[in-house]
Amino acid sequence: MNEIKLYQETHIPGPWEEFWYQYKQHKAAMVGLVCLLIIVLLAFIGPMLIEHDPTVQFSESLLIPPAWEDGGSRMFLLGTDDLGRDMLSRVAYGSRLTLGLAVIVVFIATIVGVVLGAMAGISKGPVEFIILRLMDIFLAVPSLLLAILIVAIIGPGLLNTIYAVAIVLVPHFVRIVRAVIREELDKEYVIAAKLDGSSPTRLFLISILPNILPPLVVQITLSFSTAILDIAALGFLGLGAQAPNPEWGTILSQSRDYIQLAPWTVAAPGLAILITVLCINLVGDGLRDALDPRGSQ
Repeated sequence: MNEIKLYQETHIPGPWEEFWYQYKQHKAAMVGLVCLLIIVLLAFIGPMLIEHDPTVQFSESLLIPPAWEDGGSRMFLLGTDDLGRDMLSRVAYGSRLTLGLAVIVVFIATIVGVVLGAMAGISKGPVEFIILRLMDIFLAVPSLLLAILIVAIIGPGLLNTIYAVAIVLVPHFVRIVRAVIREELDKEYVIAAKLDGSSPTRLFLISILPNILPPLVVQITLSFSTAILDIAALGFLGLGAQAPNPEWGTILSQSRDYIQLAPWTVAAPGLAILITVLCINLVGDGLRDALDPRGSQ
């Protein structure tokens, strides 16, 4: 016992230990993290455990209510829609599609945003001016409206949805990366690297990038919620995923005419979007507080 106590008193926590300790202090973030992990796990293994295909129509079971309501069936735990398709399987498969699209969108936006932000932050003159003015144009338009305009121009579909939502997210990454880089450029370690003859590319990748990861990680996390909402909104408007793809927004769009007759057909995908976005935002808040404890005070 004395050895354990001595170790605890003399042990200096590493950066990951310190980060995890700070994150655990945010109780709501811990709840969000657990719920988000469950959602991701269900997105991967849920469709394997459900016996019904999301596109199969049971013509004798139209608008069956959930199993716990009168007239419900254990065969369809969340009920069926107007075509007799199992709502549980559609929401489960839709989670894989919606979350998968969000991951692709945020990945593309992060890569493009970091590159453009680095160019604007390190270089000065026409390059910086052009990048910033272009980003200002994008930021002047509400994100969802901009995504709708882009999809309306290039056409509906999953691939075009990815392009549209990624373009909407890029300006936020550019702004935050450029701002952090400008703060880092005046620090001694960057000046020393410049005097050592580092090229702009090496200066960014080796010296600056590791030090801007905390705000970048927070922005990546919060961008997931925006991506999910925009993807679902485009699907709801008929500009994103097209039927019979069981994307959450598309399911909502197909069920809106039955919101009074069969509210479970809207409640299931709507709650899925709400809970997922809420969990991601809670995780983002926890990351921000853990990575920058002084900024959260």
